[in-house]
Amino acid sequence: MAHIEMTYRSEQLACDTDINLHLPEGIQKGERLPVLYLLHGLGSGSRSWDKYTAIGRYVRNKKIIVVMPYAGKSFYMNEKYGLNYYDYIAKELPDMIEATFPASDRRFIAGASMGGYGAFRIAFKNPGRYEWAASFSGALDMKPLLKLDEKRYELIAGSEFVPEEQDLFTMAELADQSPVKPKFYQWCGTEDYLYKGNVKFKNFMETLSFDYTYAESPGDHSWVYWDREIEKTLKLFGF
Repeated sequence: MAHIEMTYRSEQLACDTDINLHLPEGIQKGERLPVLYLLHGLGSGSRSWDKYTAIGRYVRNKKIIVVMPYAGKSFYMNEKYGLNYYDYIAKELPDMIEATFPASDRRFIAGASMGGYGAFRIAFKNPGRYEWAASFSGALDMKPLLKLDEKRYELIAGSEFVPEEQDLFTMAELADQSPVKPKFYQWCGTEDYLYKGNVKFKNFMETLSFDYTYAESPGDHSWVYWDREIEKTLKLFGF
């Protein structure tokens, strides 16, 4: 297993940005592998999944590429007063990965906390591009969270709440109309401060037609549970 730390000059961001990758050994000539885009949470970065979980060990003998990009505190949006992180991660990054590495167009996306929101957001807005999306303790119900830090959120999304761009409930309803849809997995700990929002989102998803799995168990908002969940989710994805 090769662990790669790279700096990439992004056109969408108009700056250098960090990417961490895990690339399996023994790739045959002409072989193309599926890719998992693994998204970090608020206050974390491209190295966080490697620092706080055993993701490298979990994929050591698996035929999958893991890509861990950096997205600041953007909630994986094109920031109103900042950088185009959505266009970078949802569009530019997969194109670059598939042009540079032995990557196929089989894509999976997962994340924790802000990254859980980002994984679902990107999957809903691009329903034909991903086989699976997974959220661990995701910030899935955004409206109550706006009150926690209104000034910072305004820098990201502006002063108006635009459901088609910021509200996962609206995005899910729109994506449900697509003839091709990813599967979804959602987990949250019952002691997590985001638990109530996760249950609300679960109840909504169960009214739609997605292939959707929900799980909960004792736990709070911490890496020890996300480490367990990413190992389990890799198996759910078929790896």
